Amino acid sequence: MDVVGLASFLASIGHRIRSVGGAYWYDAFPYIYSPLPYELEIEPSQVNWGELYEGKCLGARCASVAPWGRPSFRLIVDSPNYNLDSLTSKARNQTRRGLEYCNVRPLEFTDLAESGLQLQRDTLRRQGRRIPANLAEKWRSYVQAAAVSDGAAAWGAFHKDTLAAFLVGLQVNQTIHILIVRSSAATLQFYPNNALIFSFVQQALKIGVAQEVSIGFESIQSGIESLDKFKEGLGFRRRPTYQYVHVTPRLGGIIRGPLGATAINLLNWLPKSENTSKAIGLMRWYRSQESISI
Repeated sequence: MDVVGLASFLASIGHRIRSVGGAYWYDAFPYIYSPLPYELEIEPSQVNWGELYEGKCLGARCASVAPWGRPSFRLIVDSPNYNLDSLTSKARNQTRRGLEYCNVRPLEFTDLAESGLQLQRDTLRRQGRRIPANLAEKWRSYVQAAAVSDGAAAWGAFHKDTLAAFLVGLQVNQTIHILIVRSSAATLQFYPNNALIFSFVQQALKIGVAQEVSIGFESIQSGIESLDKFKEGLGFRRRPTYQYVHVTPRLGGIIRGPLGATAINLLNWLPKSENTSKAIGLMRWYRSQESISI
């Protein structure tokens, strides 16, 4: 799949897509856009931000080149020799146990239409994320879009013939992105996530279908550092990059001023949600990155 195919896939599952300055952007979360492909490093001074903000957009988050933004990283595996020795001692032991308990294999997306829904719901609940009323409808749309997208693949880990975990990967150019990993709370003791991610990454790099497998950037959310540690335990390494946050000029003045600090404190008092946590992280990141005029 190329970047046009990626934009088409994201549009088909409900994301807004903008074409600005020769690059595609999508709403990674409400009113905040990111460029495509995911790892594209942006030179902020070359972006027509006014054009981006003509739509329903208040800000953007992107990988960037120094000195824009803050030093950050993307988590990848790019060694064709990836094996159990690539893992930390703790992750290696857990993965061995996961491989003993679970059978890992590729899946047809049609198999996930029903069986994947409960794991989707389970994972959202476990992570404290909102479960939308139309989850079943959104999930069917996601599966249908992935099923007809070049480069999309689904893998599952089964414990006693029951789906314990699954992931969806998407190859864009020479990178396979692990988009989602979902698992059943009832089977976490059997380490299905370890077995699943390890087997998928090893197979993808062994057969040479891509140069690297990526599982995302450093999160702007606080309190989920353990998730990055889990990924690094499974052999993902930090590929250095910068991350840059840009917002509309009016909003930028508010965030950098006293009102911004007050807003962060107020949001911290609200019930925790994914969007609230990301909004807090976005504002903190913007306030802490070096201010460079464009």
